[in-house]
Amino acid sequence: MSRLPLYSALALFAVFSAVHAQTEKVESPRQLHWPEAHLTCTRTGPTVRCTADGDGSVVIDGLNGIHPHGSIAIVSIHERTGLMDTTGHMILPATYYDISPFEGDGPPLFRLSQNDKSSESSPILEGICDATGRILIPLEYEGIRYIPKVQRFVIKQHGKESLLDNHGQPIKGTTYDDIDDPRFSDKADSSLLWTVRQGDQHGAMDPTSGRLVIPLGSWNLRNHGPFILAEQEQDDAQGAFDSQGKPVLPVTTDQRVSWWPEGKLLIVNTSDTSYALDTQLHEVIPQHRFDTLDPLGTRLAAYKDHKGGLLDSQLQIKVPLQYAGIGKITAGPNTLFVPHITDTKGANQFGVIDGDGKVLVPLVWDNLDLTNLRPPASTPGDETRPEVPAYFLVSKNDKSGLLSPAGAVWMPAEFDAITAIDRDDPRLVATKDGHDELIDGWTGKVLLPPIYDHLSLLSGFELIFAVKNGKVGILTETGTPLVPFLYDKYVDSSGMDNDVLLSLGEKTVKLQLHRNPDGSWTAQPASGSVLDAPSDDNPIAKIVKAAITERYLPENYSTEKQVLDGFRNGDLREAVWPGLQLSDTQGFIFFGEFAKTQTPLLPNTFMRCPATDGFALVDAPMKANQEACQNKALRRFTFRRTGPDTLHCEECTSLAIPDTWVRPK
Repeated sequence: MSRLPLYSALALFAVFSAVHAQTEKVESPRQLHWPEAHLTCTRTGPTVRCTADGDGSVVIDGLNGIHPHGSIAIVSIHERTGLMDTTGHMILPATYYDISPFEGDGPPLFRLSQNDKSSESSPILEGICDATGRILIPLEYEGIRYIPKVQRFVIKQHGKESLLDNHGQPIKGTTYDDIDDPRFSDKADSSLLWTVRQGDQHGAMDPTSGRLVIPLGSWNLRNHGPFILAEQEQDDAQGAFDSQGKPVLPVTTDQRVSWWPEGKLLIVNTSDTSYALDTQLHEVIPQHRFDTLDPLGTRLAAYKDHKGGLLDSQLQIKVPLQYAGIGKITAGPNTLFVPHITDTKGANQFGVIDGDGKVLVPLVWDNLDLTNLRPPASTPGDETRPEVPAYFLVSKNDKSGLLSPAGAVWMPAEFDAITAIDRDDPRLVATKDGHDELIDGWTGKVLLPPIYDHLSLLSGFELIFAVKNGKVGILTETGTPLVPFLYDKYVDSSGMDNDVLLSLGEKTVKLQLHRNPDGSWTAQPASGSVLDAPSDDNPIAKIVKAAITERYLPENYSTEKQVLDGFRNGDLREAVWPGLQLSDTQGFIFFGEFAKTQTPLLPNTFMRCPATDGFALVDAPMKANQEACQNKALRRFTFRRTGPDTLHCEECTSLAIPDTWVRPK
């Protein structure tokens, strides 16, 4: 079977992404209008031609891509990028790896990226130019950020970050290990200080002057509203500074400090009281009015004498102080809250209320969890829909139930378990007395009745794997049998190859699953080998187009029966050929296919190095030269040739990996 093992998916994705990033070229649309230049640009095959709006004469021709930005256009020519003005004059030659505009107010600025075109592994350096093509910051830096609100650049070089002014000139004394501007704060403007780090010391500076306002110290600093909150990890002490770096609250172990954005209040809890300060440091909730204050989105939970309620942003009591505790369950304007009470036995009982205290779910549940889902798309490809509450999973006396978002009981707490059939899938599998049924999480309706021993999603397909009366079958989304309940066990499946392996007695059967244009499914037995003949089908070798010269299999997994038995016994993770493919310079192997391997996660691709009577596979970085073969610090697997068609792996035995490998017959 030609498939990608699950444990190797992340590693393969990283390899593919790297290759894709080097080859992907963003094309211009088929036709676009550049109003500032009075041009209309049309793509014809690999090139773009721009004609004058007035007479249709050709003004610009032979571009590979064009993206206007006001009076400037980013153009690509022969896989390199430059800047062009409205007259067609190149104000920056098309010699750059990439050019992209900075978003935000102020004069237009462009990030320039450059690398050595002769070497894909050379570092990419960045610089900045303005709309005239004038270089403000030369291409010397590993990374550049621009914060328009304060007209400052943060540049990175040799692992250090520094501050430059809006002309690209260094601001003295602003070099640190890290500079953190509050771009994502609710008030990212010049009134905020920027936090900096030097080693394990943190401080804050004024970005306009570069002056260090809060000295470096052994604390973590975070911008919240107009304040900077400080916390010392070693003793959990907390405090706060204002936007000028003046201490507002001393950093002490006897207080917990937080910012409530909705109420724009600084919340302080101490060992014996709590209070709140507004942005002018006025005490708007006085000390000793409440014992504890806890920001919960649109509401502020307040406690007194072990009873809690909710205040709104105007500090009006919306929910009286009556609960043992209150938590938040959803965010946004329709925030829901989970209060709990304590019964006579000391156990917590949970329910749900809205921000005004209306009880949506009575406080009778041992546990309660809300699932949010994205509603079905009204148009294909629409992924912008926000998630909304879909259902509550509740439990009582170790039994599970299902409630609607409004608190209606869809399924009483009588089930052994209720779980989603798959992540982000609205369907649920409910188990009771050894039988499964399928439930629609949007409506609570039964989709498949409780007549199955087991229901689950068939990996790689929009199909349901089912067991009924001890026999295995496959159902469509509507519950129609696709594969009849004739088989004894599920062996393996591949969404990549559209097949599934099922066992019938001692025989393994391979079925090809196919979705028809009308949405229906067909399942046909596949002729020939169940696993397909051993072949050079390593997906990474295919991506890099490696010229495979040799292929080997573990001796004890060199027949189809051995592989299938190894998977059934749990020695192999999947029913696939655990092959080793070799080119002249590389080795491709999934060591993680062996379930009992005693190694950390290994790569899928190794450097092939010559060795006495064989070769070694060395875990060397990509683009490493042959000197890496001599580096004893790198993990390696040494293969000795013990015959014309056999290899012995010296390190494999101690790692629970087969040590004898043979050429497939």
